[in-house]
Amino acid sequence: MFPTRFACVPRALAALSLLLLMTGFASAISIEKGTETFTGKIDELSFPRSMTVRDGSYEWELSATGSGLRTKFRFKVYEAVLYVAPSSLPPAAAAEIARPAVAKRIEMHFRRGVDADKMTGAFRDGFEKVLGEEGMEPFESGIEQFLSFFDAKIEKEETIVLTWLPGGKLITEVRGVTKPVMTDAKLSEALFLIWLGDDPVSGDLRRDLLRLVSAEPSG
Repeated sequence: MFPTRFACVPRALAALSLLLLMTGFASAISIEKGTETFTGKIDELSFPRSMTVRDGSYEWELSATGSGLRTKFRFKVYEAVLYVAPSSLPPAAAAEIARPAVAKRIEMHFRRGVDADKMTGAFRDGFEKVLGEEGMEPFESGIEQFLSFFDAKIEKEETIVLTWLPGGKLITEVRGVTKPVMTDAKLSEALFLIWLGDDPVSGDLRRDLLRLVSAEPSG
């Protein structure tokens, strides 16, 4: 029989595995980008038309539906690019893309620096717009965790990437760093509705995020 001091080793390993899962280190995904590209709303930017997202033995084929600019007081803040599982492409309503059953990814490519407090304030305002002040209360701890990911200024040419995988995982990448995985499907839906809902952060941006698959002219 092993000495008593070794009896705790399996427990320690189990605790370590749980810690890795909670901190996101065991939840890395791999991305394989397609070779065909399209030009963004800003001419010098181009993006792949498709990508394959792998998470363990699971795999999703995502296609670009479009890209658009988020502006503030006429300043270009970021260009957003939306990727969606092909079976979920329009003519489904934009808001349906936000549903938890749909694999999707939005990339925010910043064209100017944004301070951390402004970034967290913008996301908080977006959640409140989607959920309402009272509707935010059940999600407050999750919202605070999400906002904690943006603890430093986002500089020009840096990125924020949000990937939702059905089942479900919300994977947040800030400047290429993967943050702890979140699993609240309803909170994730609210997050994507900031751009895709009936009252989005920008109607023009929502339209342009579907410009590659929509008959509606993007202007």
